[in-house]
Amino acid sequence: MVSIVSQFVPDNDENLEHIRHKMPLQPTTSDYDDLPARWYRINVLFIPMLIALVDYLVHADAHSGTPGERELSAGRWRNLQIYLMLGTLVKDNEMPEGENPFCEMVAACLASGGLNDTMRGVNEDLGYGGDSATKYPTAPASRINVVYDCDPDNLYGAIKQMVDLFNRLCSDFLENAVALTNWAQKAEYAIASIPILGSLPFDEMIGFISVAVENIQENYQGSYNVGLRNEYICDLWCLAMQGCEINLYTIANYFAVQFWEELIDITWLDLIEYLLEGTFSGTEMVHAIHTVLAFSLAAGGAFLGISANLFTALMKSFYNDPDPDWNVLCEPCQTGADVLFLFADSDYGFTILPDRLGGWESGEGFTLYGTPETSTTGCGIRKVFAGLYDVTKVKVEFELRWGSQSTVTRPHAVIVRNGEESESKVVPLQGDKGRVYTKTIEIIPEFQSDSVECWARAGGSGTGSYVKIRKLHLWFAGDLPAEFEGI
Repeated sequence: MVSIVSQFVPDNDENLEHIRHKMPLQPTTSDYDDLPARWYRINVLFIPMLIALVDYLVHADAHSGTPGERELSAGRWRNLQIYLMLGTLVKDNEMPEGENPFCEMVAACLASGGLNDTMRGVNEDLGYGGDSATKYPTAPASRINVVYDCDPDNLYGAIKQMVDLFNRLCSDFLENAVALTNWAQKAEYAIASIPILGSLPFDEMIGFISVAVENIQENYQGSYNVGLRNEYICDLWCLAMQGCEINLYTIANYFAVQFWEELIDITWLDLIEYLLEGTFSGTEMVHAIHTVLAFSLAAGGAFLGISANLFTALMKSFYNDPDPDWNVLCEPCQTGADVLFLFADSDYGFTILPDRLGGWESGEGFTLYGTPETSTTGCGIRKVFAGLYDVTKVKVEFELRWGSQSTVTRPHAVIVRNGEESESKVVPLQGDKGRVYTKTIEIIPEFQSDSVECWARAGGSGTGSYVKIRKLHLWFAGDLPAEFEGI
């Protein structure tokens, strides 16, 4: 660390020339990681300048030597930049007792907004838009149609390869970030992988990195499976088949509505803040990181080196592998109108079933905590329609947490009715005690319906068990019924 920090000493004329960018820095003679960490008192007036100067030295072309030496030197400056942002120049984030003036000054810099402005400027220099308040989407590439062949087999094959590409990018990003040993490395890797992160306020940027490595990665590993992969492929294939068109905006919006809402007047900062403030688990985390990926591309940025333009080129190459499996794996594409009930916002006139328990809770949905272990209870809701409707599909999402005292199997269900006639789908879920699960269940009715209902139970009556009914999605043949307009 000495070999880097010492170059900031202002009475060294040679180093002043380097800092003014009049000549490239010579490669260091030893690796600072091998040197003992030292703590330096620096006049507080230098702090904003140091942070701004490091922004130049993180680029390889600011250094001399072989390509490998230049990149090594730039990497060391990137590490220093992260240490500056995190408020310490001491290796491995260890700070001697009583030595806190530097941290206080960094805090003041953050409070003044100077660091955010600096980071935004660097992002703009790199061509990534750099404004977290820009409405989505900001890049012309977000509206480019990437359907180049409307043949169902060719289109299905292309969408399948696209979904697999997204999975590889998301899983690689999360796995690599988790594998790094300290937060300076994690932050450097995240910003290099998703440059638009640099446009965020510092707290949100660090918050997202924390969520990614501590929460999203674990949920991703446990929730991305063959079933979810096929769901993504079939849903996006159906979207593309409607009018033979799909683009990055459509793709990002598809992932967003799986756990939030449509990307209308949503900013990049809005998305990240929602991820930090919300309570998500299971497949919701998979939807979330896919949204971040697609949003980054559509906003004109990149994700692990994939830009919007490169994505468009890759999609063209994906039409070389036709696949007729949509005939077997996909349900008929839904047409007509639909309505999505996000129960965190309202109960929308749904009521608790007579033989079930629970109630509506703002910000959560329909909830039941400490589910009793009897055969008739659980959380269940019902909506009686104003008329008889051609409901073509119902999809419900539950969040369930198993109690701490048992590991058991419990059912959840969705039911549509027409008078005394009913059609249901009941799915058992075995859970481990203390684990939280997000489960989706859907049904395609074969007759007209006058009501819809759903219910679920979590296993174990011990501490912490609960059921939450998060959302319910209805599709109709033809126009949307009048009672659902405006939802």
